Amino acid sequence: MKFSEFTKITDHAVVLSPNGLCVAYANQFRLIIQDIRTLAVVNVCRCADTISDIHWSPDSSLVLCIMRKRNSIQVWSASPSNWSCKIDEGSTGLIDACWAMDSRHILTTCDYFLRITVWSLSNTSVSYMKYPKACPKNLAFSPGGRYLCLLERRDLQDCMSIFDCQLEWRLVVNVQLPTKDSCGLEWSPDGRYIAVYDSCLYDTVAIFTADGRHLHTFSMSKGENYHLGVKSIAWSPSGQLLAIGGFDQKCRILNHANWSCLVVLQHPLSKPIAPQLGLSPTGEVLESTLNSDSNRSYRVAIYQEEASEQLAGNPPSATPAGAVGRNYSIVSKPIQIPCLKPDPKKPNPKIGVGLCLFSPTGRYLVTRVDNAPGTLWVWRAGLRFSLISILTHTSGPVLSAAWDPQSTARLALCIGTDVVFMWTPQGCVAVEVGAHFSVRSLSWNFSGDALLLKSSDEFCLCYLDHESTAGNEPSALDEFWIAPTSRVMRRLGESDDVGLTDKTTDEAFLQNAMIEEDTDTSDMPRWARNCEVDKQREKENHPTRSASSQFSKSPPTSLRSGWKYPVTTPAFHRGAKTLAAKK
Repeated sequence: MKFSEFTKITDHAVVLSPNGLCVAYANQFRLIIQDIRTLAVVNVCRCADTISDIHWSPDSSLVLCIMRKRNSIQVWSASPSNWSCKIDEGSTGLIDACWAMDSRHILTTCDYFLRITVWSLSNTSVSYMKYPKACPKNLAFSPGGRYLCLLERRDLQDCMSIFDCQLEWRLVVNVQLPTKDSCGLEWSPDGRYIAVYDSCLYDTVAIFTADGRHLHTFSMSKGENYHLGVKSIAWSPSGQLLAIGGFDQKCRILNHANWSCLVVLQHPLSKPIAPQLGLSPTGEVLESTLNSDSNRSYRVAIYQEEASEQLAGNPPSATPAGAVGRNYSIVSKPIQIPCLKPDPKKPNPKIGVGLCLFSPTGRYLVTRVDNAPGTLWVWRAGLRFSLISILTHTSGPVLSAAWDPQSTARLALCIGTDVVFMWTPQGCVAVEVGAHFSVRSLSWNFSGDALLLKSSDEFCLCYLDHESTAGNEPSALDEFWIAPTSRVMRRLGESDDVGLTDKTTDEAFLQNAMIEEDTDTSDMPRWARNCEVDKQREKENHPTRSASSQFSKSPPTSLRSGWKYPVTTPAFHRGAKTLAAKK
């Protein structure tokens, strides 16, 4: 890893461009745009007041600066140009602003959520949307950018409206919701479904089609004693699965076929978890018994953060360059996840599954329980979900986590210290950024070879070096950094530019959009869909390397001597072998 110099910012205002080529940050009233590779200054713009927030346009050609003190925004060109735009909300106030997917319209929300205003940069026209719901996630664009879905509150009822962004933001459909107090919505990545979920007082998730037809209403309290509702939701990349995190420390997985609950992922905090046994298919903690051979659950690789002084006995060759101070070690004994007891007198208690993130291929899911904020749970998705790894930290809570957009499974996370942690199925690594730099947030660039690290008042760029650090000698991190990638993303030529005209169409916008060349979009593993169980089992039986202190590898699968079949292998896939065993 290589790090850039630390740069001062204002109000955490620093964002990477969607194409991954530039970074924009605010220093008081100045907007500075730099090239992410050379760090050369591309453009410097002077705003009318202190910049509160920054948003890139989806095509990476324009930058929006919010100045909440003046209730106004300014728009600048990313390249050196005299073009600029200023929008003033005046006495109505300004809560937030965002880009439309065509990069030629801006949506602003006034105080008290009285209305949403649509400003056109092409023909200077203005449109209004009334009755928006007073919640942060009250709108979402379809993946193609053609339609906008908006939560509304009309006559004491929750409603949902869908607008056509190409036909002058005309209302297409308005439906009444089965929710009591909806607080957010999420459009599926494939654009087929819309999920609307209730606030913490209720537990309803309603599924709609893209044209507003109601498909299903899921309630977590059905047949259970339940008190609080939905904490977070997340779609899988293909839109086939929906993860719902609840305040009861459980994550429920719905399938798109009949919207039933496939599995309930539990996060046990009251009992120690043995890495040799892990969890049962029902989510219970397995304990060592005389009949332990009958337990067919996966072994869980548990990584615990430790100080490097505790592991100073390792040889220098086992220590990757720069990974000092804090590191991961593999836990071999049962461990109980540390948790916090929430204060019942304070509002918004820190409990429940507050984080659900699918990997770019949908093969893995990471969750975090807010009353155990220092622990991440990594699950393998497939015919059955299984817990494969636990990352526990003692220096602080997990503040931010993000999947590499160009890798099958590479997760970066930070805990508010000067260390960046990364996880892959092959192992983990911890790298120190620098003294007096507390990483509080991180994000990947488009190409997946750089990270944006933010502290309270500074930022830096972390570059992932794929090349060997010792000439022709293989590096200790080569296997980790060069992870197998199944998603090949590319961009079309830059000649097809989208100008500031009213003739901008979806076709012109899509020419600058991402093209995914991989046709495999299913969340199910390839071996499960092709019934290649024997090949997959043979591949898993190859032992991995032993673990080091800073670069910890997963335990070898050859230690699973008592297992006959993986838990994700259904009986009908074993076919003749199962019948022969019965005979």
